[in-house]
Amino acid sequence: KNKNRPNPDRYSKQRWDKLMRHARCSALIKVLPDFSDVLVGHATWADYSELLRIWKTYDFPLAHVQSKVMSFSSYAGMLSSTDDWYITDRQLLVTETTTQVEDESTFRELDPRSQVDSWVRTMVANRLADDGAAWSRLYVKGNSGTYNCQWMVLDFKKFTAGTQPQDGFYTMTEIIPGSFRSEDMTAALLNRGESKCNKDNEDHDTCYKNTMYWPSVNRPFWPDIRARAGYPEEDPDAADNAFFSFENNPRGRVFARDQSHVKSIHDMMAIITYNDPSDPLQEDAGHGIASRFDLPGADANDPTIRPTGAIDFKVSSAPMVTKMMSVSQIGPTHEAALPHWRLQQAENGAQADRGAVGRPFRWDDSETFSAVPHYGVPMELDFNWQIMGPGRLDLPQDKASVHSFLKGGK
Repeated sequence: KNKNRPNPDRYSKQRWDKLMRHARCSALIKVLPDFSDVLVGHATWADYSELLRIWKTYDFPLAHVQSKVMSFSSYAGMLSSTDDWYITDRQLLVTETTTQVEDESTFRELDPRSQVDSWVRTMVANRLADDGAAWSRLYVKGNSGTYNCQWMVLDFKKFTAGTQPQDGFYTMTEIIPGSFRSEDMTAALLNRGESKCNKDNEDHDTCYKNTMYWPSVNRPFWPDIRARAGYPEEDPDAADNAFFSFENNPRGRVFARDQSHVKSIHDMMAIITYNDPSDPLQEDAGHGIASRFDLPGADANDPTIRPTGAIDFKVSSAPMVTKMMSVSQIGPTHEAALPHWRLQQAENGAQADRGAVGRPFRWDDSETFSAVPHYGVPMELDFNWQIMGPGRLDLPQDKASVHSFLKGGK
């Protein structure tokens, strides 16, 4: 009997929705079937009042460090990212999604006398690490247990277009109070098709090649970390598995269904901003890859609309990582059209009315929103994608220039 299921309400949809109002983020790693590229996308979730964003590049000619330059999304007054999204001059892309700790007994492991805050450990690891394994070894030292995440470190030095990534390309670390686990997950990333593709199907090889991806949606993956953090065992027959499972949850199911359609950086931009409340896998606006809790029905626990959700999106690719570049958009998502593959999946192929999720957020849309302090944040949050990284000072950029850059232009 699963000891992690003593209370039927503990792992309910209502409980998960309450947690997600304070959670960050969604992420996807996608290896293209022909190994021509590896794409990475990340959506940060937070209050819209936090939208005073600054993209930072630190160029410090320090001695005895591996990385002298790092480029990352951040905020005014912050020394680190906290989203988190970093690219270093050692071709490491570092990102994470947070994981909620459900077993509060783990907090007995906290000891401020011997532990170091996560953001400090992150920046130290970014400076001193040359690969994912070194990054993990450095980061877990002095684990404070106050910022618990699934960290994903991609070493693009171990990837050459046209060949599969080498061992050590993808290192994953899951960390909670008093515990952590880190492994080279390159083989797991490349071989996910073993558990997802029917070996007796004539299209097995195609399915296998199209299933090289990793989703990260605020749930731990490894069974020992899940158990210690107070998560239920992975059980597809359990009613509560739909929200606390690593992948059998709304965002995980959407990623599983749609990731095979991600074949370009524009496709990654489309999936990481995805939110369709009419999608039966997603269920409501709060369970989108790019959540919007400002829309009605987003939270099964509380009908109150609040200005919180996905506040920005970052995407990069192998060629862009070598230049320490990302393409980024400030949220919340307001795509007027569904991704092209979703139109093809629709029964009649017609574009449905996107409603409020297809329109930019405005503070004056509700007295509830207006009452939230949002100094310096524009009335309407309607922003284009922008190219970010060292040397990109010609902001804002128009859509044509961004498209040209992503197509290989100048």
